[in-house]
Amino acid sequence: SSHVGSSSSSPLPERLRSVQAFGEPPASAAPSERMGVVAGHMGCNEEDCCESRKIRHLQKSQADRAVERMLEKLFSLHDPDGRGAAPEAAVVELVARLMALQQGVDLGEAGQDEVRSRLGHDGRPVSFASFQGFVADALRSHSHGAVSQCSVLEQLISERLDQTLAEMTEKLFRIQDLNDDGFLEESELVQLNKKVAMLHYGKDIDKEEISAKYKDLFRSKLDASGSPVSLARFRRHILSELEGIDADRVAQCSILEQWILEAISARLAFRDPSMQSLNDLPFLLLGPLELKDLGAFD
Repeated sequence: SSHVGSSSSSPLPERLRSVQAFGEPPASAAPSERMGVVAGHMGCNEEDCCESRKIRHLQKSQADRAVERMLEKLFSLHDPDGRGAAPEAAVVELVARLMALQQGVDLGEAGQDEVRSRLGHDGRPVSFASFQGFVADALRSHSHGAVSQCSVLEQLISERLDQTLAEMTEKLFRIQDLNDDGFLEESELVQLNKKVAMLHYGKDIDKEEISAKYKDLFRSKLDASGSPVSLARFRRHILSELEGIDADRVAQCSILEQWILEAISARLAFRDPSMQSLNDLPFLLLGPLELKDLGAFD
């Protein structure tokens, strides 16, 4: 019999010889042969392992490209005018939120101050190159791998789209709130849409038909009694209408942008004497309608 550490050369049982023969090639074997045996022991040959590495590299390249595309999309949501620059405050808020998602804690004002200091833009707009580098660095510092980074970016994009829709809906509400009292009245909706119709079809439109149409819309969609509605009620209605047109939130932002531009044009038409009527008088008496005060041109 032998003991641990023994150098006995007595014959091995058949089952152990077969294991040794499979797992340990002869010392005289060529390196490639030895590698092939080891690869075979793991369930693949050398060619299969190379192919597996190629697939992993391709998957990583695709994931990295996905991160790049999502960074581009996220930047465009912070640069709606397409000027190639995002406001510093928005970028700071975004990166602070990114860090909060990764660390599982809200960093608060102190976190934003730290991000602002690291960004070092002193209030100046942030270019895409700076945005991409800064956000990518923040991603890499806490997210392991492109798949994890994509998950964080996807959530940031979703949150930004929700925020953009909320901001644009409020802007549309404020433009239509002709007397600026924080409520949308039936008469405001009617008078504004008369101007929209005149801009589209000329001044000889059937104003009574327009009045009836938008009174019915107000009472069927906003308030059955025709009472003024709040921003919250208006927002629910608008988001429901957008969802019915297109479920894609990027498309919803584009549609809402067109509605805002149309509402701005209609509100400016109140200044044109040839488009004014007695029903406009309550709103004209309030003084000039300064759209820049509403943030309509932000």
